Amino acid sequence: MNSVRRLTRKQILEVLKSAEGQFVEVFGASPLVVTITSAKDDRYIEVNETFERMTGWRRYEVLGRTPYDLGILVDPGQRADVVKRLLSGATARNIDVRVRMRNGDKRTGLGSLELIELEGEPCVLSVAVHVTDSIDVTGRMLAEDALSKVIQGLIETQEEERASIARELHRYIDALAVLAISLGRGQNPPASLTKAWETIGNARQQVEDIVSDVWTLLHTLHSAKLDYLGLAAATAGFCKELSERQNVKIDFHCESIPKELPKNIALCLYRVLQEALQNATKHSGSRVLEVSLHGEPNEIQLTVRDWGVGFDPTMAVNGPGLGLVSMNERLKLFGGKLSIESQTKQGATIHARVPLKT
Repeated sequence: MNSVRRLTRKQILEVLKSAEGQFVEVFGASPLVVTITSAKDDRYIEVNETFERMTGWRRYEVLGRTPYDLGILVDPGQRADVVKRLLSGATARNIDVRVRMRNGDKRTGLGSLELIELEGEPCVLSVAVHVTDSIDVTGRMLAEDALSKVIQGLIETQEEERASIARELHRYIDALAVLAISLGRGQNPPASLTKAWETIGNARQQVEDIVSDVWTLLHTLHSAKLDYLGLAAATAGFCKELSERQNVKIDFHCESIPKELPKNIALCLYRVLQEALQNATKHSGSRVLEVSLHGEPNEIQLTVRDWGVGFDPTMAVNGPGLGLVSMNERLKLFGGKLSIESQTKQGATIHARVPLKT
């Protein structure tokens, strides 16, 4: 599957946000319809609010089910053929799709599909606009151009992500090369035993630094602890490692978290924790942070607090950065909520809540 784009929800959001302005300009109040489905079994993983508004189906009604179960596609065979082409490495751009609304009405949309890898799972990202059967040629051409730019934006984002990972790997390779040279020199008889121990000690420290950096990169891409040990253990491990790496104190408290949480909820809270802590260590200036993970019968609560410089939550959400937007969008997928308490020079507190219900 060489054509798979490995993307995060944050990256997809960034590209779609930049493209939405063009759609609004071309189609007035008709922005992008976005769905993400599993490439393995076609179940819906994510749909946006425009999908809900246009089809009449609510997010909670479609997540975990397939368009075939719900009868959303007028021609189900068309989608099966498109997914098959994507898996074989072909493209699927500017395709007419007939969709059945919840009330039985049928509409025509113009869509482009892309094979991506979202948090370890091969998925199909569909970006479409409702064009109706009577759209004029000029409008259709503008829609095709806008959809092509969305897909191009995703490709560029994926290439930037690959370049970033490649730069990190090159850094590790350079460090290993220096270490090999150092150990090569150690093959010659040392002038003294002290000098030999010094060489060995330096080499050991370099190896430990490389291992630490590689672990950090792996945790950023995917947490094995989350899969095998659950949310509580993965969160505790991340706090400990970040504390040691950034030389900050992180007080971690955990209570009543079931080990067998739904995987998507556990991953959602873990990514919110990562984003919140990395923002705090990078921007707050606080050397003491507090993380609380608390389970209630009907929900899981996550709190990340710092005592740093603080910020204006409204300006931060509407600013150029996508950290808070990404956290909020993640939580909304599962009916969760994000709240922020912060004032200048008085620190910040991030609250995340996710309900434990279908």
